[in-house]
Amino acid sequence: MRIRVVPLIVACGKRRARPPEGLALACAAHLALLKLPVESLAEASRLPDFVEATTRWMRVLEREGVEAALAHD
Repeated sequence: MRIRVVPLIVACGKRRARPPEGLALACAAHLALLKLPVESLAEASRLPDFVEATTRWMRVLEREGVEAALAHD
C-alpha cells in the first residue's frame, strides 16, 4: 500500500519517543476499511512503536467502532 504520509510517519518515528497517535488511528482506519495487514504500511511497518499503536487502534475500531475510537483518550 502506498500512502503519502508514510515518509512523515517514518520521520516522526525517528524524532519522537512516541508514535503519532492521530496518524496511527488514521492508518488503522484505512487498513481496516481495505482489510489489509499492518505490513502494508511499507517503511512504517518497520517502526515497532507505530505498528503497536496502529494495531491497538485496529482492535479498538473492530471492537468498539469508529465513534468510540474517536472519543478514546
